[in-house]
Amino acid sequence: MYAEITDVEARWIASRPLPSDSVISAYLQDASLMLDVQYPTLADEAAAKPVVAETAKSVCVQMLIRLFTNPDKYRQLAEGVGSNTGSATFGTETLGIGLELTDSDRASLAKVLGVGRSQAGSFSTLPHRPDLRG
Repeated sequence: MYAEITDVEARWIASRPLPSDSVISAYLQDASLMLDVQYPTLADEAAAKPVVAETAKSVCVQMLIRLFTNPDKYRQLAEGVGSNTGSATFGTETLGIGLELTDSDRASLAKVLGVGRSQAGSFSTLPHRPDLRG
C-alpha cells in the first residue's frame, strides 16, 4: 500500500467522522491496487524514488478523502424544523463512482513517473534511397 491509515487521519479536515480503521484500510488497498493496475511500474519506482512514493501516497489519500467526505453523493441537502421537512438531491452522474482517479491525480503521477513526455525528433516512412540525394 502506498499510504497508511495515519496518513488519511492526518489530512482529514471534514466535519463528519472518518469511517473505522478497517474500512479505511480496505479502501487504501483498493486505491493502491487501482494505481498499480493503471501504472504497472509505480511500485518499483516508488521503492526507488521518494518523490514517487510521496506522490502515490498523496494520490491515495486524496482518493479516500473525496470518497469519505461525501459518501452518499449528495448534491444538495436541506433540513427543516417546522413540519419536519427535509429533502436531498443526489448527483446522479456520480452515484456509481467509488474511488476515483482525477485528471489532476493522473497528471501528478505522470510527472513523477516521466509518463507522457514528448520526444523530440522525426522519422520518415519513405524508403531509404541514397541514389536520390542531390
